[in-house]
Amino acid sequence: MGTPARAILMPVGEPLTYRTYLRIDDLLGCQVPRSEGPVHDEMLFIVAHQAYELWFKLLAHELRGACGAMTRGDAIEACRLLERILRIVRLLAEEVPVIESMRPADFLRFRELLKPASGLQSAGFREVEFLLGREDDAALRFLGEGDPARSRLKATLRWTNLWRAFVALAERADPACAMESGRSAFLRRLYERCEPAPLYETAERLVDLDERVWLWRCHHARMAERMIGGKPGTAASIDPKYGAMGQNGVRYLDGTLSRRLYPELWAVRSALGAPGDGTAR
Repeated sequence: MGTPARAILMPVGEPLTYRTYLRIDDLLGCQVPRSEGPVHDEMLFIVAHQAYELWFKLLAHELRGACGAMTRGDAIEACRLLERILRIVRLLAEEVPVIESMRPADFLRFRELLKPASGLQSAGFREVEFLLGREDDAALRFLGEGDPARSRLKATLRWTNLWRAFVALAERADPACAMESGRSAFLRRLYERCEPAPLYETAERLVDLDERVWLWRCHHARMAERMIGGKPGTAASIDPKYGAMGQNGVRYLDGTLSRRLYPELWAVRSALGAPGDGTAR
């Protein structure tokens, strides 16, 4: 048998305190600048991105919980967790202005030391993307073949995600939702009548989340433009074939803004109230 988790998590012989429970010494020992001096703003850059990774870990945990609730048919619990997820994504967006407080010249004093590291290699962010509903393993190319996160992320792609879990929830109300054509008709009825209310509210929380993630991506792209203008992203030094990242990192980020996590929930709005559709008024 393996060592109990408690023995691994808790320093042997130490009383339980705030510091030992949260592993504060380990946590605060992870900020190691690479620049000489070091450059003052490198600490801000490191802490901000490490904080993102912690929030990504929690987001993945909450997204799995919301998926599980919808799969069980518990729309009320799913909505509760989706509200929490929305608040976390708002926090991620609110952190961007802190990074923007760096002057471009100060960022450039240590940016070259980051290469070939890139945020595109964040396994935590990719896990969140996959759980939100992205079903495309192309992003895994940024992780090395030997990166242990690759197999975990591939497993996440095979697992459920928010959209598949929502479809499972909708199928409980109408089995025709298993097919996209039947789902379109069902979603139209759902949005015309706004009932069943728990399912309607779940759909709207997904739209809220889609919108909030888009706003976060947009603000992140503008922050990057303020910092580096039209320079290549640091990932270009891994392999210049990485599309727009090879020439212009901001153009690559802007390209992600065309994505919709839940296009069917946006498309239903165009179908509502069409002339001659027989909708009860």
